[in-house]
Amino acid sequence: MPSDDIKANALALFLVCRDAVGVIGVVGLERRGEVAVLRSLVVADQYAGRGLGRRLVAAAEELAATLQAPALYLRTTFAHLLFEHLGFRQINPDEVPPNIRNSPQFTEVRSPNAALMVKP
Repeated sequence: MPSDDIKANALALFLVCRDAVGVIGVVGLERRGEVAVLRSLVVADQYAGRGLGRRLVAAAEELAATLQAPALYLRTTFAHLLFEHLGFRQINPDEVPPNIRNSPQFTEVRSPNAALMVKP
C-alpha cells in the first residue's frame, strides 16, 4: 500500500481508532476533485472480525459526505468481499475518472488481482 505520497496536511482526512494500548484501526480519505479515494483501511489482527473495519468505513463515508464527495473509489487486493457487503461495486478501469486513475493509490498498486470499486 503506497504511503510515500501522504503529507502532513493529508492526515486531516485520516481517522484513527485507539484502545487503551494504542492504535487499533485506521482509514483515510484522499480528495480528488469532486470525488474521493478511500485508502489505507487497516485493522489490528486482534480486532479483526469485530466490525471495526465496517465502522471505520462508515465514518469515512460520513466524512466524504461532509466534504460533498458524491462517490468513493478504492482499490483492494484482499477485501473486495467486505467492500461489496458495504455497498461498493466492482468497476472496470475505464470507469475510473482520470484524476483517480492517475493517483498513487491506483498507479502504484499493481496486483493483477486488485479490484477497482466505487460507491456512489
